[in-house]
Amino acid sequence: MSERGQASRGPASVAWISDIGPRDENQDRATAHLSDDGSWLVAVADGLGGHPRGAEAASAAIEALLERIAGFAELWSAFGEANRRVADLAPPHFYETASRITRAPASTLCVAAWTPEDGLLVGVTGDTLPVLLWSEGGSWHGRLLCSPDRSQGDFGYLTRHLGQSGGWRDEPLNTEFDPMQWLAGADLEPPDMADTMAVAILSDGVWEALIRELHSDEPAPASVLSEVIAGCLDPGDDSAEAVAERIMNAAREAVLDDNGTIAVAHVAVAEPTSKPSDA
Repeated sequence: MSERGQASRGPASVAWISDIGPRDENQDRATAHLSDDGSWLVAVADGLGGHPRGAEAASAAIEALLERIAGFAELWSAFGEANRRVADLAPPHFYETASRITRAPASTLCVAAWTPEDGLLVGVTGDTLPVLLWSEGGSWHGRLLCSPDRSQGDFGYLTRHLGQSGGWRDEPLNTEFDPMQWLAGADLEPPDMADTMAVAILSDGVWEALIRELHSDEPAPASVLSEVIAGCLDPGDDSAEAVAERIMNAAREAVLDDNGTIAVAHVAVAEPTSKPSDA
């Protein structure tokens, strides 16, 4: 069983797909927005398994986001509001009395947002991962934008997620102790010769399925994820919906063992030749 949403305008399109996989409940949530000025936002939140109210936590994270985020200050603030809403799901006085933080509602969150004035921004907390993709000369290429916030490599415990107590600082420390990772500017630019760019956000249910069988003796590292995605895309994947569908189908073929969710923004670098339209 799957859910989805999509929109297109001019050279840009956004889409998301969420599949329940083998689980009884889908604790993933996603959103995709496209504004009149070409600004876009895509996001995925994954309620943590084993924590209470996981689906509510993911919903709270997504509902905290604006449809348009311009600049780092707005991105930082949006994550802070998402953290507050997830933390508020815990019972009163929970953080003063709980002996194990794993009993608290929690969620990951990954957001990619683009505006004409501030360009592309990406924020991440948890193991929901962003991948930069681009098409050049008929072939797709990719780059993983950050590593998962896990304590023991790719398959350890989460070191950062929403719902942690203590509030959210007004400004980052610019150290490993910040509650989120973020990227902007040159880190997010495809090569000059690229004719199409996309940003794909994958929940761990998707990316773990994609890399699971690459090594028979041990799990493949998440760093190979961009190569896997680029290899399964087709030159004719000319929209966010097509890219998201292609990645999700590859994860399904590899067999999902968790909820799986993907959000994609797709932008043609060249000016469109047809009249912009909403889908």
